[in-house]
Amino acid sequence: MVPKEFSEYYSSRGTEQQQQIIEELLQILMQNESLTETDDAVVIKCPHCRSNDVRGNGKLKAMQRYVCKKCNKHFSQSTGKFWYALKKRELINKYMHCLVAGYSIRKSAELTGISIQTSFDWRHKLLTSFSTIFPLSFQGIVEINDYVFQYSEKGKRQKSIQESDGSNKQVTIVATCDRSGREDLRVITKGNLRTEDITNVLHGRVHNVELIVSQSHENYNSLGEKIKVDHTNSADATRQKKAEKIHHIQNINNMYTRLVNFMNTFHGVATKYLQNYMNWFLILEKIRNSTKKIATIMRIALSTDRAWFNYKNKNINIYLRT
Repeated sequence: MVPKEFSEYYSSRGTEQQQQIIEELLQILMQNESLTETDDAVVIKCPHCRSNDVRGNGKLKAMQRYVCKKCNKHFSQSTGKFWYALKKRELINKYMHCLVAGYSIRKSAELTGISIQTSFDWRHKLLTSFSTIFPLSFQGIVEINDYVFQYSEKGKRQKSIQESDGSNKQVTIVATCDRSGREDLRVITKGNLRTEDITNVLHGRVHNVELIVSQSHENYNSLGEKIKVDHTNSADATRQKKAEKIHHIQNINNMYTRLVNFMNTFHGVATKYLQNYMNWFLILEKIRNSTKKIATIMRIALSTDRAWFNYKNKNINIYLRT
């Protein structure tokens, strides 16, 4: 089921307002409208090599096409979007209604008139679109911690993890946030976390960071030295004077509590899709105070041209069992 926080705004609207929301989402989708934090013009980039050295190449079925001067590949406005190559695009209206209303994959399939597998695919193509919302950098005081989720091969016919292999039955999530509201969740590894995993999460994102506060664990002991930023742990902070007790990880722990409540609504998620759900949670965090939650979510999702490629690469030889 889609979480209540995702659907409550939509469900509280009347029928006419619900249809207006759906129409707005479809208009965003078909017009290639994107969400940016500024009003800068959208730069057309090649979805294959990311070069912006492109030129127009006519239109096909009223849709602008381009050719990349660097890799010589052709693409259109729809290439790479989550709705690229959908064969039943006329049903998107109904499916959008089911999605934002919080219906299950099975119920969405029944009401839309598509198969359960197609309903599953459409949902995860959309979730893959949310991968663009990671903050590029942090600033000020940064809190970081890691948490463990159960490894799951839900939906897979033949399990690859033996019951006796305890270390590989857990998946580590590294959570990061700063005091200005930038939040990040990364699915890092199956098994034990290493210091290198943590430094990789922060690599290139700490230029404006004054201090990193972590939990008291050996994996974090040499963190400050490795990334050249002042570092302390929350255990040290509790022994400091009151003026220095801003060195805590309460924000990140509170975020984790909300994350657990969010994940509990799904009754288990396959690990191969876990990052998708982390992205979804971060989207909800990003627009918690927005008065147009659904439209904001969809604008973010539909702005990326990597959704189809990312989804395709992650879904080779997957067999769904519902």
